[in-house]
Amino acid sequence: MEQIRIAVCDDSRIAVDTASAAAESILREAGLRADTARFTKPAELLRHCEREVVELVLLDIEMPGLDGIELGRALKAREPAPEIIYISNREDKVFAALHIHPFGFVRKGRFMKDMEDVLSSYAAQRKKRRREKKIVVSTPDGQTGVALASIRYFEGSGTYQRMFLDGRDQPIRISSRMKLLEEELAPEGFLRIHKGYMVNHAYIASIRTGEVILDDGTVLPIRRGGTQEIRSAYLALQRENGTMLF
Repeated sequence: MEQIRIAVCDDSRIAVDTASAAAESILREAGLRADTARFTKPAELLRHCEREVVELVLLDIEMPGLDGIELGRALKAREPAPEIIYISNREDKVFAALHIHPFGFVRKGRFMKDMEDVLSSYAAQRKKRRREKKIVVSTPDGQTGVALASIRYFEGSGTYQRMFLDGRDQPIRISSRMKLLEEELAPEGFLRIHKGYMVNHAYIASIRTGEVILDDGTVLPIRRGGTQEIRSAYLALQRENGTMLF
């Protein structure tokens, strides 16, 4: 399951724990495992963000000292800036927070409904960005950007690999070791099924003992004794991406 780093800040410890538990549960249902940092003091959250990358922050708007709007402004000035979701029982404060460009708002009076709506939307947009993500590869003609979703599989050994793309008959020769590709692309849904093969799980049609069959009929070998491990990893990716419900 893909991991996401989030932070929750509210001057009430009960509110922090409640929001954290709700966010973790909703994100888990969407295929994201939340690593949550919890804070009751805005200054502590800022110090945390100086040491760690945080992708999503849930903030109370009204807090003593540095309020949620000032805190949001400070967080948005960082690079990379996290997405911000505001939690408040003051709907009149929403307009004051708009210039921060938050991802959304959760009203305390409709807490669970708003949390489910906003976080489900966040998870969906995150998956969309992931599908649109590109990598830069070195080819005989120079460096070029390739959409991850268009890559079917890699084949090769040593310092050169052949990259097979959807809708393209001939592979592209790239300069990279398979180990480096695996390190970069395993979190993006690519499976190293063999010493010489790495496959985009989205193109797998079935897995049989010792081989993977792609949706166009291509048959690729699985390393000896690796069928069950590959099958389990593939099913986990299917569940993570919402294409399998169990």
